[in-house]
Amino acid sequence: MKATMKSLLVLMLGVALIACDPLGVDSVEPSLSDDSNITSTALIAPGVEYCGSPQEETLYAENDIYAGTATIYNDDVNLYVTVYSEQGFMNINNNVRMWVGTDLTLMPQNLYGIPNTGLFPYKATVSGTNEHTFTVPLASIAGYNAAECGSGSVYIVLKADVLITNEYGGIGVSSAYVGGIKVDGSVPWYYSVYTPQCCETPPPPPTEGSSETAFAKFDKTGAFGTGFVFTTGNNSNPEWYSTLALTKNRWGWAGNFTADGTYTFDVWAGAGLNNTANGTWVGTLTIMKSGNDVTVSYNMSGYSMQEVHIYAGDFMPTTIAPGQYGYTESFGPLPEDYATSHTASFTVEDTNGDGIWIIAHAVVFGEF
Repeated sequence: MKATMKSLLVLMLGVALIACDPLGVDSVEPSLSDDSNITSTALIAPGVEYCGSPQEETLYAENDIYAGTATIYNDDVNLYVTVYSEQGFMNINNNVRMWVGTDLTLMPQNLYGIPNTGLFPYKATVSGTNEHTFTVPLASIAGYNAAECGSGSVYIVLKADVLITNEYGGIGVSSAYVGGIKVDGSVPWYYSVYTPQCCETPPPPPTEGSSETAFAKFDKTGAFGTGFVFTTGNNSNPEWYSTLALTKNRWGWAGNFTADGTYTFDVWAGAGLNNTANGTWVGTLTIMKSGNDVTVSYNMSGYSMQEVHIYAGDFMPTTIAPGQYGYTESFGPLPEDYATSHTASFTVEDTNGDGIWIIAHAVVFGEF
């Protein structure tokens, strides 16, 4: 009886699950060559409050060998993919590459439909750790309506160059793909399908209140670069930031970004003299920098925006007047029409090697 049940289980596990076939090739649910030592590893990036339940996937090396896991999740603003390699990553540049989109046929690929991962937009060189998280603003995914959560799915193709335990118990190298769907062919590969999940419904935009000026406060120093204040006055620089020396007492912050990455900062309204104790926290600003591509995303919490003004440039700002920053977007005319989120994209080349500069200003509305 035990032998019969075992045979039945093997037969059931051997059945291939036919999947969606957007590329016109055979797609099946992969099966691991040896799953006896696999443990679930759901990894979440520090500080991320995700919506719903994370989606766990397997990282498959060549011949369906287990190499690790990936966790896919999202918040209101971003899609996150955290990949984990059990033995680590190969010591080469760009050892993790990822593409995200709503149409799999638009993925960079060769004439045979095999992913051309060298052209994937998201790349990382992972060293000294077994995991890495990609952060992708939902608003930047072509064809995905970020304003309506759960309205559609996205395809994710992630390839990594990993270390694995070989058949002799030593360490070998292999390419590996993340995914629950396998595409058979001369070079098999995998992909995932993920539907961004809805977070708790935010409070409706206020319809009564007053307007206040607000700025994103960039950290004094951080992985992104350096934060600056506009003012030269000591009484308006309580945290002793570096200064742009544009005014004696007017408040506000600028950021000098010297490193690629995704960074989130607080947005403060009415923080006179650059003292946040005088102001009100109204939301966050997320900036994603990748080469010359810069995405700036506002996300208000309990407040709305009448206007946004953004400076995104190669050279140090020379004005504190928001209307002269170069980018302006207005909302309205009624309070119920004001925006609670907004994303803008820029192309900024760092021609002099000293980083790029960003100021994010908004006129916010609500109860203060």
